[in-house]
Amino acid sequence: MDDKKQVSVDLKYAHIGKDVSLLTFPGEALSRLGLPIKHEMDGKYKLFVGLANASYGYFIPSDEFGKIPGRNTEEMFSMDKYAADEIKQAIDLKLKKSNEPSSLGDGYSKGDH
Repeated sequence: MDDKKQVSVDLKYAHIGKDVSLLTFPGEALSRLGLPIKHEMDGKYKLFVGLANASYGYFIPSDEFGKIPGRNTEEMFSMDKYAADEIKQAIDLKLKKSNEPSSLGDGYSKGDH
């Protein structure tokens, strides 16, 4: 966490040949987060690689956070209620802007919510 109480994460998006696209993700994305991101990726074969470059816990969509009885572990080991929404927004912007191999930069920065 930096002096602004933000956490920067490393995301990578790359193409392997003409048919494969790969996205690295720094934690565990629940299906409602990971599947829509994977759908937006180009390439015949889409690889969404979780727990890559870091492990920042679970990323849960905010509208699902704390709503499922008995699911305490994921919320306990999540950065923030809004982390999934913000990282998805950052990824969506980058995927829509470019189909070329690139780094997605810092990605999610956790601010005060």
